[in-house]
Amino acid sequence: MKARSPTRGKAVAKSAEPRGYTELRKEVLLRFQTDYVWRLLIAAKGNVSLAARMAKIDRKQLWRLIRKTGIRIQRDEPAPARKSRDWAAISARLTDGRVVTVETSDPIGSPDKPLSCDSMRAKFRDCAANAVQPIGAAVVEAALDRLEGLDEMADIGVLTRIFA
Repeated sequence: MKARSPTRGKAVAKSAEPRGYTELRKEVLLRFQTDYVWRLLIAAKGNVSLAARMAKIDRKQLWRLIRKTGIRIQRDEPAPARKSRDWAAISARLTDGRVVTVETSDPIGSPDKPLSCDSMRAKFRDCAANAVQPIGAAVVEAALDRLEGLDEMADIGVLTRIFA
């Protein structure tokens, strides 16, 4: 399992006293919640009900997290140049006061914009490498090779057994 320093690549101010556990815990939790809710809303294209189902939490609880993290959801009709019905702009106010906005529409990998074979393989490798229990490169490559022949595969067990 790879461990990454949360301060890697960032300047860290040294203070005379270490910060307390409770203060640091709240800060880390808020960062996690903001990142999680933001990614969830992007995946759900701003649809809070869908995002709550994806997170397996109550919609009211998700709205509480949205308010707590300062994320704003702006759902507008797509501009005439856009063809997507599912468009959303998701903004988050960072702790330093900056506001970051991400627009979502027809994500790559959707039926309207399918992934290329190379993109799908790269995404699969990335997901496997960042899984809770990372999957070895040899297993990933074997799975990718078998996935390409999925339509002709008589028994899906051939694919699933390599992960056992």
